[in-house]
Amino acid sequence: MHEGMEEKHSKTQKKHAKKEEKHDEVAVSLPSKKVMYGILAVIILAAVIYFVSKSMAGSSALATVNGEKITQKDMDDFYRRIPTQYRQQITQDQVLDQTISEKLLLQEANRKGITVPEDEVRQRIQESLTKSGVSQDKLDQTLKDQGLVFDDLVIAFQHQLIISKLMDSIGGKTNVTEDQAKQFYDANPQMFTNSTFADVKAELIKGLQAQLGQKMLQEYVVQLRSDAIITMKNK
Repeated sequence: MHEGMEEKHSKTQKKHAKKEEKHDEVAVSLPSKKVMYGILAVIILAAVIYFVSKSMAGSSALATVNGEKITQKDMDDFYRRIPTQYRQQITQDQVLDQTISEKLLLQEANRKGITVPEDEVRQRIQESLTKSGVSQDKLDQTLKDQGLVFDDLVIAFQHQLIISKLMDSIGGKTNVTEDQAKQFYDANPQMFTNSTFADVKAELIKGLQAQLGQKMLQEYVVQLRSDAIITMKNK
């Protein structure tokens, strides 16, 4: 097994850690009433986090987050399931970092009593399937190819919705005005060479809202990390 020195993050280390630590971006989506990502993208992004932390027994801890374990077995089992093209985009260290971030968010949501009923999750998945034009058979085959079943997706997506409600509860709204979108459009003409502002306005506003939500989420994770006790083993 892996050996190494344990690294503890706590409130007393906050000032030093902020200067020295550089965390990878949190790859946690922010589902909302206005923005619903394609269901196949959700499978890849949400399942990354869920399957890393699914099976805790039978392996020593690679890391603990406020006493909750993440094991090397969890990391290895999931990483083997990631298609080759996605392995080139995300390393195991990044998966571990993202897993720690999501655990902190779910722990905070639990502390605040935030939940999302399973029937609501299933309804949102069906709505996303309808909007994306993906059939249930196609979804089932995609899940099967990844070694997953539909219930795995339900749990993974449930985590994403819980995190979205958590951000809403702390004022994590992502409003972008038409004027702000127009300013972005005017400042980046190379991105819109063949499109007028009217052509791209709706999608641009959605994209900027998602970008703002991701930034707010990352800042909140930094705050949670500074208050957490995280123990890791170096490889």
